[in-house]
Amino acid sequence: RFPPCCFARLKARDVINAGFGAGPRWLVLSADRGLQQVAAGTFPGAVLVQLGLGSPEAWESEGHRERWEQDVKHMTHRTPYKLRCHIFQARRLAPTGGDGLVDAFVRVNFSGSDAAHTDTVKNSRDPTFYQTLEFDCALPRLHYAPLVVVQVRDAARPSHVLGCFLADLARDARRVSRDDAATTFPDPRWYALSREERGDAEGEVLASFDLVAKKTPDEILATPPSLLPATRPATVDVVALGLRDLAPFRKP
Repeated sequence: RFPPCCFARLKARDVINAGFGAGPRWLVLSADRGLQQVAAGTFPGAVLVQLGLGSPEAWESEGHRERWEQDVKHMTHRTPYKLRCHIFQARRLAPTGGDGLVDAFVRVNFSGSDAAHTDTVKNSRDPTFYQTLEFDCALPRLHYAPLVVVQVRDAARPSHVLGCFLADLARDARRVSRDDAATTFPDPRWYALSREERGDAEGEVLASFDLVAKKTPDEILATPPSLLPATRPATVDVVALGLRDLAPFRKP
């Protein structure tokens, strides 16, 4: 037998009150620290489940059986897509070196495909990437689609995860035509990073996601547009007028 390594707790009251009416949903797992099967700082994953509790009479008489069987059919019907993950920048990352900086890159995992990653930006807690990572995939209805796992890692220790976030395609992705995908990208937003649970990591990633439906799985799409913004030379003047409310300093 394989020992358990992660878990998710549900309130019995919520399951009972929902009966058989709750649809499928993603449960984010927590590592069982007592067993120490998951390395510290490793995201333990998520699982798509549909739970129901009620009497056999309610199951048969209220149409729940038919609806649940329909949900399973939705899982088996797949549409070919190109997933594009637009990674713009990160900010306020946790420093890893003695100089207070980090050599960061972004790694994306999706639906069992080989992971994709950005180039490394050295010596910055606020790196700019402006890269698009792509995945070919076949997805059911987006409510049932796998989550996109986005991690920020330190190039000096690639196995060390500074933080990650999950993107739900039904909520976070723009479904777009092939023509629009070749010329535009959706406005990005900031995603807060975590490691094992919310609030346990520093930093945010600015990103957005496109889902482009394909006619056939092997259809070749046009190259996505560049994410690089227009820039111009500029000079920033910082004028320090004074200081106040400093904490007293004493030598040890």
